[in-house]
Amino acid sequence: MHDDRLRAPYRRVRETLYRWIRTQPEFAEAVKRAQAKSILWWERRILDLAQTGQGNAAAITFGLKNRAPEEWRDKTHTELSGAVEQIHRVERVIVRPEALEAVIGGGEMSAIE
Repeated sequence: MHDDRLRAPYRRVRETLYRWIRTQPEFAEAVKRAQAKSILWWERRILDLAQTGQGNAAAITFGLKNRAPEEWRDKTHTELSGAVEQIHRVERVIVRPEALEAVIGGGEMSAIE
């Protein structure tokens, strides 16, 4: 069976669910309560793990990150400061080995191309 035919019934269910959430305030409130209970369940699992050492930390973390990403995501903060300077010219300098010896040995700078 083709993947699209397998996904089609689930797509209709999801569309129906979202439509009910938009149009039925009581249903939307029930969904919010269920989501909160789900997060609480996972948070209790992580507390149990901390107290007893029983459980799978990776699975619990995964569950929390998926159900409550705003509270449980990995947070990264990057701050940039200072002036931004534009590069006006990039120059490639090729130094012949004998010219390098001349510069190191106190010779003329004109030997560098």
